[in-house]
Amino acid sequence: MTSRRSIAERVVARARARGTPIDHDLEFMAIVELWIAGEIEADGMGDRYNALLRQRSMLKKGVVGVVADPAAAKRNG
Repeated sequence: MTSRRSIAERVVARARARGTPIDHDLEFMAIVELWIAGEIEADGMGDRYNALLRQRSMLKKGVVGVVADPAAAKRNG
């Protein structure tokens, strides 16, 4: 059986080979580490990543009241 860590490593390597490294995005990699540890499933990883993208978009637009940790927002609301 392939481990979650080896799957994540292959995905990171493929992204780097395509010229779009993802391992420098510390917030995204923190979500990946939760998945590797088995704390969240793949759909949870997707939900958190989408929340992170929404947060970043709102920050770029200067929206007030953006939660710094999308995972905390999901837990609390």
